[in-house]
Amino acid sequence: MREVLFKYRFRLAILIIITAAQYSTYGMIAYYTPYASGFAYGIEVAPLNIAIANAGASIGAFLLIPLMDRSRKISTLLSYLGGTVSAAFLAAIHGSLPLGVFLATVFINMVFSEWAWASLSALESELFPTGVRASTIGFITLVNQYINNSYFDLRDIYICTAISFNSINNMGLRVGSISNMVP
Repeated sequence: MREVLFKYRFRLAILIIITAAQYSTYGMIAYYTPYASGFAYGIEVAPLNIAIANAGASIGAFLLIPLMDRSRKISTLLSYLGGTVSAAFLAAIHGSLPLGVFLATVFINMVFSEWAWASLSALESELFPTGVRASTIGFITLVNQYINNSYFDLRDIYICTAISFNSINNMGLRVGSISNMVP
């Protein structure tokens, strides 16, 4: 790990940030939002929201395959760009449009969330040498589990609404763009 912390610190920082964006966005939209006090469609929608989110993520994986084979940089950029746009739309429509439109947008957002996850997985394997790759991925996962748990421990202070997704996706978009510069 010492080699990674000193020799690959920029790559490590990029992957920690985009992993945090992906983990948090997926968790908020799929699992936490329907249970938040500010959720406009009611808690009874939670199972449907989770099912639609997981369907979007599952289908998204298959939609990404042709694009991922062409360019990891384009797929990473499109995943965060699409996630940001769909999250902004979620923020704009939350509570003002019918549930069906909200759930369709959740589905689309989860397609991009899965793209982000697949892009992240490709980056992890490409940016670190074989000898430190497993330890580095484990460290990134550990850090992000801590970030994710810490963030959601604050859910009583912050209302998990679509507005929160936009800020996290914007962070991921910026970092995703920077990661395109990493050799």
